[in-house]
Amino acid sequence: MSSSEDDFDESDAFPEDYRLKGYRIVVPQEEGIVGLRPDSLHSSGGELAGNIKEAICPNCGTPLFPVFKLNFAADARLQSLNLWEGDFLQLLRCFVCFLEHYVYWTYFKEDSVEIIGGCRSEPPHILPGVQLPYLCRPIQLTELTECDYPSSEKLLAALDQKRPLHQIGGLPFRGKYMFVSPNCAKCDQPMQFAGVIDDEDYNVYCYDSEGFYCTLIIGDLDSLYFYTCKACMGIAFKFIY
Repeated sequence: MSSSEDDFDESDAFPEDYRLKGYRIVVPQEEGIVGLRPDSLHSSGGELAGNIKEAICPNCGTPLFPVFKLNFAADARLQSLNLWEGDFLQLLRCFVCFLEHYVYWTYFKEDSVEIIGGCRSEPPHILPGVQLPYLCRPIQLTELTECDYPSSEKLLAALDQKRPLHQIGGLPFRGKYMFVSPNCAKCDQPMQFAGVIDDEDYNVYCYDSEGFYCTLIIGDLDSLYFYTCKACMGIAFKFIY
């Protein structure tokens, strides 16, 4: 990526009035615990919130990992983003296979999760398996600032150095083509951009079945963008590279 402002295409810049409110999601370096965390509104890993016991990957049969569990019901900051109607927004991905390499949707019901789409690869496994239960860690939210909406290639390169850049709300920062959102698999309406799960966060991890540490790696500095349909209680995940 060039750091010269002369190479920047102004069509990729975000006008100031496009800077929608949002929050950076930060996972501190902290040891996880089993179960939910009563000391934290929002968390990564652990059990699913509510009546849902688990969500199984349709590709490899592994319980999906809750990368982030955001408590919308208890946090007015998140409610103001107008992205979700349920109590918790739970972002699920598979640690064991390539499910995310094709767009997939998760639909939340009272006591279950329906999963549509995703990569169905052969063979499906990239890990031998995972240790369960997943450990739970607290996460923090910090409001996005002007620096999170870079208006030049130089500023974009500077922001890149701060990765991982998880976020809820706001806008994707890599160009207008990212506005192309998937349609809801239920109602076929365009979904709303809701945030980013970024690559290679060493504080988001599990252990494989042989006891080895496995960090959140989505690709070669790639990301998962996620989108919501409030009417259908659905979340779509799109692999961005």
